[in-house]
Amino acid sequence: FAFFTSGLRREFIPGLKQIKIRQSLIKSIFQERVYFGFQEIVTALYTQAGLLILFYFLDRETYGYYRAFFVIISPVMLISVAVSQVVLKHLVVTSHKKVKSLFRRIKLYTLSFASIVCVSLFILQPYIFQFIKIDTNTTTEMAFLIIIAVVLLRFVFFNYEVLLIVFDKQKQRFLITLLAVILSIISVFILVPKYGLIGAVSTNLIANAVVAVGLIIIGEIGIKKIYSEK
Repeated sequence: FAFFTSGLRREFIPGLKQIKIRQSLIKSIFQERVYFGFQEIVTALYTQAGLLILFYFLDRETYGYYRAFFVIISPVMLISVAVSQVVLKHLVVTSHKKVKSLFRRIKLYTLSFASIVCVSLFILQPYIFQFIKIDTNTTTEMAFLIIIAVVLLRFVFFNYEVLLIVFDKQKQRFLITLLAVILSIISVFILVPKYGLIGAVSTNLIANAVVAVGLIIIGEIGIKKIYSEK
């Protein structure tokens, strides 16, 4: 009786409606953000899974060399992540009609910087090997060249990663990365037993190449679609 005769009744029904609205809002937010969460998982898998799986395929010395090469990649990954956040900030506030020209300029700057980084790594190879205590031989030198190729690929495609976020193509980005994870794991079983260290770093090259090709194709299609709507 007190409930129905008081102001609580008047507030109860609108309160229920607000709960329903919030539930639908939470559901829509989850559907919108779900692929961002999945993306973080598969990105961690294709970049770090090798460190876990390869432990069972490589001898201790070769596995140590593989981990040492990640000392080289890690700072570059951090640079690319930091730059990608800046690129995302600029592209998000830019109208879609102007995205193409801005994106092309940013990509040119990125590739120029990537060229400097890769050439520097190649020139400084003897000092890097000495610093991380890696023996210089044909195998380690070839593996180092593959690592440089991975670094270059990373700089090539991270701008396209950002572009797909701007174009709301997060699902496609997730599927591309998932494919890279699957192929990377398969390549571990095929390449590592036969080629050792070179096979191990090649699994990273394959994963990054798959991501690069997929992101570039989807990104360029998105750019063409925008400009075809003029």
